[in-house]
Formats: sequence, C-alpha cells, structure tokens
Amino acid sequence: MRYFKGKQFKQDIILVAVGYYCRFS
Repeated sequence: MRYFKGKQFKQDIILVAVGYYCRFS
C-alpha cells in the first residue's frame, strides 16, 4: 500500500512538472 501511494505521488509530480514545462516553453 505504501509503495503504491509513493508511486502515485511520483506520477502526480511528473504530471505537474510536464504541465509547468508546457506552460513556460
């Protein structure tokens, strides 16, 4: 359960990072 939650969190971080990258480039 903890591993899955960590993976989900990492995926959310990637999505946010990609969103910011697209917005500023």
